[in-house]
Amino acid sequence: MFGKVDEGAHTMFNMFDTKVNHQLKFEDETTPQLYYYFVKLVPHVFLDMFQYREWRSYSYSLAHNKKDAESPQLLGLTIILDYAPVKMILSKEPRELGQFLINLCSIIGGVFIMGGLLNSFILSIINKCK
Repeated sequence: MFGKVDEGAHTMFNMFDTKVNHQLKFEDETTPQLYYYFVKLVPHVFLDMFQYREWRSYSYSLAHNKKDAESPQLLGLTIILDYAPVKMILSKEPRELGQFLINLCSIIGGVFIMGGLLNSFILSIINKCK
């Protein structure tokens, strides 16, 4: 599984009851304020090729800002929704034996190369210390 995919229910949120807004909830407001909330949405598609299922969901991030209003009559709440023009596709597919062997050989080769570089680095330090 892709973790806990809950058919999109995790995309709902209450922006007045989150950690993001915790600072704003408990401040005294003696002057009029302008509030800005920035919401960014990214669509996701989860493809499971083993069970032939597909889930669609969104991830989001929420930020806020506030500033003093210039006149006492000017109050405001601005919500800026930024919808990402890209879609993340996360797929779970069966892997062929050839791909598995190529990945295994590349991992083993990388370990040998890093070991050789580390060995030459240590030998050069030992030779300089002599």
